[in-house]
Amino acid sequence: MSVYAACGVFYMRIIKLFSGILIFLISVLLLFGNMPVAYAMQNQEHSGNEVRVYDDAGLFTADEKAEFETTIQSMKKEMNMDVVIVTSDNTSGKTAKEYAENFYIERNFGVGSDYRGALFLIDMDNREMYILPVGKMNRFLTDNRWNAILDDAYNQISQGDYAACARTYLSGVTKYYRAGIPGGQYNYNSDTGEISVYRNIEWYEAAMAILVAIAIAAAVCGGVKSQYSMTKREEEPLTPFLLTGLTASFDIPGKMTI
Repeated sequence: MSVYAACGVFYMRIIKLFSGILIFLISVLLLFGNMPVAYAMQNQEHSGNEVRVYDDAGLFTADEKAEFETTIQSMKKEMNMDVVIVTSDNTSGKTAKEYAENFYIERNFGVGSDYRGALFLIDMDNREMYILPVGKMNRFLTDNRWNAILDDAYNQISQGDYAACARTYLSGVTKYYRAGIPGGQYNYNSDTGEISVYRNIEWYEAAMAILVAIAIAAAVCGGVKSQYSMTKREEEPLTPFLLTGLTASFDIPGKMTI
């Protein structure tokens, strides 16, 4: 097989290989990544009628609770993450943090394998507000962001406007989700003390990397074909075809030229 033909075969194999990888990655991302369409629809159908506002302290009216439930369902459809509001006037000796964590875990809130979501607690027992981000929600609700939400809610709760406080939480979560994941984040393992930089690879970044790889492979193969073509043209005067043609142009002595 000539170099030109071999390069063509190699080029086609590269195209097929990377095309297959690209299709596979897109399929995986559609199912499990940042575009969880099928899973999101299934999860929303399962949890669409579930309660997400638990007003144990009796701070909201019936209309306000219905409003929050409607807003939360809309947020869940957009974000594919859970959103919960809890009020309590008796935390049974627990801190706001402990109460929020236990409430989230015991009622099996969250979406996906990382149970992503956020819970907002108005703790009338300890006189505290607390936001609990879980799973990937931690990437959107960084310390600075949820502190900003609590700062905005403080003026409202100090005036006894608990409904406005809950609205500030819901609008803040939506705002920062739409703003995206800020850069420069890191993971800290409290058990090992290990710190690792968080890098979120979007589906389009993975696709772009594959396309770049295909372009590089095509450029390399194209260069080999071009080099081979130039070499072939340089060697053309010495090919057997031209030598044969030159020989045929002479008369052979003693024989009749036809």
